[in-house]
This record gives sequence, C-alpha cells and structure tokens, in this order.
Amino acid sequence: MAKIRIQDISGGNIEICRELCNELMTYQADKSHFRTDVLQEMTFDNRLKPSFESAQMKKVLVAFDGDTPVGYVYAEVSDVTEDLKYYVPDWASSIYEKGQLIFYPDEQKLPSRLGTFNNIYIKPQYQGLKLGYQLSNEVIEWMKSMEGITGIYVYVSNGNEEVVDFYKRFGFEFSHEVFGGFITAYYKKV
Repeated sequence: MAKIRIQDISGGNIEICRELCNELMTYQADKSHFRTDVLQEMTFDNRLKPSFESAQMKKVLVAFDGDTPVGYVYAEVSDVTEDLKYYVPDWASSIYEKGQLIFYPDEQKLPSRLGTFNNIYIKPQYQGLKLGYQLSNEVIEWMKSMEGITGIYVYVSNGNEEVVDFYKRFGFEFSHEVFGGFITAYYKKV
C-alpha cells in the first residue's frame, strides 16, 4: 500500500469515481430489504454522474493509493425551493406514491440553502484507516463554509443502517423517511 493521498476533483473528471460508485451501488443493493430492484438498477451513469452534472455547488474528494482510486465522497449544496422540494428523480418514479415525504420534510423552511452528503465509499481493504472520517469531515466543513447554508442532509438506503452511528458522530439526527422507508433522512443544523 502506497501513501494514501486525497485529491479534490470537483472541477474535473468524475469518471475517476465510476468503479467506486458502481461498487457502492452494488453494496447498497445487496444490503437492501425494501425495493431491492430499484437499488439494483442504480449505477454511476444514472445516479452519480447526473447528480454531479446538475449540482449547483459540489465537492468530490477521492482517496488514491498510488494512482488507484480507493474511496470517494460526494456532496453538494443547493438553493432549495418549492420546486426542488417536490422533485422526484427518474430512479425513484417507480417507488414514489403521492403524499409521501420526499427529500425534505414539510417543516423545512424554504427557500433555503442546504447541503446534501450524497455518497461515500471506501474499498473494503482500505476501511479502518479513518479515510471515511477524513473525507466526511472535509466535505462537511466545506458545506458549512458555504454562505447562507442552514443545514445538511444525509440519506441512508434501507439495509445500510449500520452507518447511522458513523453519521451521528458528526451530529446528524433522524429527520424523516423518504419514499415510504426506501431511504431514511438524517439532518444536521448548521
């Protein structure tokens, strides 16, 4: 194992994350116990890439062992309006039922500038090196530094509840269920 380095690729080539993202999507699908079929359809091309390309403000940090990407984190900050509050992404169209909470609860004051801690993945052989903590801390600090931000959300896929304690160490607390429990939202006020 070479010395691990962290690189910010926010303005660059997101393709570096393709393999890592696809591993994360497979991991989430394998852990899922509700609508696994939807998670099995998620890939870099229909999840990370479109989110990255449409994000207003974004941060992607990649951990490298030599020239090999071994982990990444992706976060974004958006100005959330009523239109975005009720937005249903293409991948969720088959699980959304009218009246379900989507990504933001009804009591969320809008318009508001909010952060979203979207993806984090560390290859299994690199877990335990505190890379996840380092990457998470850096993107959380970046989000908190954005002018006007009021809070940060993180969304946990069903079956992946073991990561909740990790997010709680950063001050995230339960907010609400998304798409009838397909995802659980946690929130941190800034």
